[in-house]
Amino acid sequence: MKRKIKLERDIIKKDRINQLDDKIYNDLKKKAREDKLYLNSDIHLQEVASILCTNRSYLSHAIHAHNDTYTNFMNSLRVNHLYGVLEEECSSYKKYGANKLDILKRKEEFAYKMGFKSKNHMETVLKHMSGMSFNELVERKIKR
Repeated sequence: MKRKIKLERDIIKKDRINQLDDKIYNDLKKKAREDKLYLNSDIHLQEVASILCTNRSYLSHAIHAHNDTYTNFMNSLRVNHLYGVLEEECSSYKKYGANKLDILKRKEEFAYKMGFKSKNHMETVLKHMSGMSFNELVERKIKR
């Protein structure tokens, strides 16, 4: 009987932890997108935890519970933001007849604006997440 009660307590405790993880993770997604936290290349887990009124351990646990890491989470937001910005840039360049080289020359500018520490870091993350380089991504966006 005692074993059954302990098992039930463990199940309830685990359910509460899962609910807390979900809440923290959803708060993170919402706040990171709304405030564009990912555009700051120097924002650390501790700082984001403070913004969310939690601690770094809970935040880290919540992110890991969703099969992610803090770095990967922030980089995926940066890459998604880059997609949107390049979509706008490429469509305006097509509209006004400018050359794609104008966009390619601004690779470093894009990297810093998206929150990456360097253009090489952006290239590495982009290649890992999309399988494309910056140049390939621009080429694809212009062809659309």
